[in-house]
Amino acid sequence: MSEKDILIACHAQLMEALETMGELEDDEAHADLYWEIKDAADSVHKRLESLK
Repeated sequence: MSEKDILIACHAQLMEALETMGELEDDEAHADLYWEIKDAADSVHKRLESLK
C-alpha cells in the first residue's frame, strides 16, 4: 500500500468521524476532540495535495 493510499484511507476515516460528530463542534464537552480531528483531517489533506 502506497503512502497516498494510506493517506486517502486515513482522510476518509477522519472525515467520517467529523460527520458522525456533526453538530457536536459547538458542544463544549466535545469541541476539543472535534477540532483535533478537523486539524488532523486538514493536515492529511495538505499532505495528499502535496503528492499530486
